[in-house]
Amino acid sequence: MSLNKLELRYFRNIKKADFSFSDTFNIIAGNNGAGKTNILESIYYLSLNRSFRTSQTKKLIQSQENHLQVVGHLKDSFSGADSILGIRKSVADSQIKINGEMIKQLSRLAATLPVQVIHPQGHQLLEQGPKQRRQFLDWGVFHVEPVFLSIWHDYTHTLKQRNAALRQGQATKFIQLWDKGLLELGEKMTFLRKQYLNNIQPYILKYCLSLMDLEIAAEYRCGWAANTDFESALNNGLEFDRQSGFTRCGPHRADLIFNCDNHRVQDYLSRGQQKLLVCALRFAQIKLLKKQKQQDVVLLIDDVAAELDEQHREKLINTALETGAQIFVSTNQLDLLKFNEKVNYKVFHVEHGQVSEMIQSPALMERKA
Repeated sequence: MSLNKLELRYFRNIKKADFSFSDTFNIIAGNNGAGKTNILESIYYLSLNRSFRTSQTKKLIQSQENHLQVVGHLKDSFSGADSILGIRKSVADSQIKINGEMIKQLSRLAATLPVQVIHPQGHQLLEQGPKQRRQFLDWGVFHVEPVFLSIWHDYTHTLKQRNAALRQGQATKFIQLWDKGLLELGEKMTFLRKQYLNNIQPYILKYCLSLMDLEIAAEYRCGWAANTDFESALNNGLEFDRQSGFTRCGPHRADLIFNCDNHRVQDYLSRGQQKLLVCALRFAQIKLLKKQKQQDVVLLIDDVAAELDEQHREKLINTALETGAQIFVSTNQLDLLKFNEKVNYKVFHVEHGQVSEMIQSPALMERKA
């Protein structure tokens, strides 16, 4: 799906704004603090009902208002079908609709509007704990394998029950009642994750070579010792699990390791190179989803100039365009962006929460005519 139109009401410093976007490339320009990132954040919010900047809803709602509203008009470039997504959110209540139907399953939002975001803190995917890398992997598996979400939910529920039995000091036979389900679901999750990683590896290699001229290898670690299987690890670790009060092995402890020349990238690459690696990973996911499911992705790039020189900025933008994603880029220096101007693009200017459309590409104007 591409996002054709966006209607914002009371979202951060934007009281009211209506956008008509290019289906290829959109540039959001303005000074620091003007509200550029707020626009990208609202698109992310429309997909996931959460922000990539804060977990506090009240920070998203404009001061003196009691709710926010985000509405998106989408078009599927493959089928031509139109959809409308809408979220009205207060601190206490939330209304989410797809084509006028009230929904409860947030996964339907994400499935309808797949969104990837690249922001200045993106290197945390590599530097922080394995949770972020599992989320990266699971985003991709969720979009290409419809059964994955239900398996993940069932596994998480079973894991909570086993952990509760451990904390309560229940007898071994009662703890092990949960093991069969945990093993079955955990092995399914592991299989789907490994299969996805195997499929995405060629794209990771392609985009790392394109952006960095480096070969990066990705290795999946299942969440238990490599010299054993899940069942043995679970049985052998029972007494330690009792002492800890939680299950210490399983796909909920899995990790994704990235190496360059047999070194972990966290220790080997500069901050700028790490940012490019994260971009390559996002591009790889976009390209694989488009190939396997013929599904478009919205790509948000916040502060594209951060920590990149002119050569790498230009290469980043043109490589992003090559993925076929609908791109939204924020910048406070429009002249720093170099790209193929034959693409369909629009430029919007933001100042104190007020938004105006500045430029349309000649190609886009010709297409409308």
